[in-house]
Amino acid sequence: MPIDATLDLHGYKRDNAHQSLLHFIDDHYRQGSRCLLVVTGKGIKSSSLQPSVGILRESLPVWLADTRLRPMVLAYDVAKPKHGGSGAFYILLRRKR
Repeated sequence: MPIDATLDLHGYKRDNAHQSLLHFIDDHYRQGSRCLLVVTGKGIKSSSLQPSVGILRESLPVWLADTRLRPMVLAYDVAKPKHGGSGAFYILLRRKR
């Protein structure tokens, strides 16, 4: 399925990223888009002993389950490596009725 649009959230603060995602999905749902790519990044490694901290990556599934987005989002999954791998997600939107 072709990707209709991409949102890159690198460098965004959590609240700004959430608002941008809400507007992005709402706009594309209204336009009739089906497949979106959202790049969250993988997070920042504070040291080689600490795991990656991906605030946006961890928050995205919670945001997609929000009551404002749930009616528009059919499914989501981690992107293939060529589209960002674990630092990006495909979002499949429901058909507008």
